[in-house]
Amino acid sequence: MLDLTPIIDFSQKLSDQPWSMIGVGDAAIEETSDKTSLIEQLVSILTLRLTVLLSSRKNTALTVRSIVDQIMHEDKQNCDLIGNTVHEELCQFVSRIASLYRDNGYHSLQHATHVTTSFNKLITLLIDNDRKKNEGREAPFMRAYTAPVLGVESGNFFGECPYSTTSFGIGNDPLLHFAMVFAALVHDVDHRGVSNRQLVIEGDELCMLYND
Repeated sequence: MLDLTPIIDFSQKLSDQPWSMIGVGDAAIEETSDKTSLIEQLVSILTLRLTVLLSSRKNTALTVRSIVDQIMHEDKQNCDLIGNTVHEELCQFVSRIASLYRDNGYHSLQHATHVTTSFNKLITLLIDNDRKKNEGREAPFMRAYTAPVLGVESGNFFGECPYSTTSFGIGNDPLLHFAMVFAALVHDVDHRGVSNRQLVIEGDELCMLYND
């Protein structure tokens, strides 16, 4: 059985970075252009969010913040939910996506990694904010709101959020969390490095294919 603990530990380092320090932290997580290091960061983030999602389906009575605490801060529960095959496929997928990014000055794999890391941090902030609200402490942002969230046990229909939330239910939706980091990973794949308008001016093949 694959031991995901080192990968989860690395994702925890990425998640625990102060917002203002994303990309400029210690040597293990600072901004880099090394492709192997970027892929490692991306795999660790997707592994964390996928593990939380699978755990939520296994423990439907728990909130996301409780699951995250179990996985990252307590006894590393459910770190064995992703087997070798799934992990290898995830690594292969991220590597393939990475190979499709062009060596642009901005819309590059390095940019995609920074956006994915930032989305992951935003998710962490939403979860922490809901935790503080439910512990009776001051939540840094967003007003309290009891929102509909994804109810796994009801066949992926929406159900009522079981606790007070300041994130409109987003903080307790692990499927959305995974979708967010996944979308961040792929959002600029094969980007040419220039605007759509410039591609139209140059008569690029993409403009011909999609009619400007």
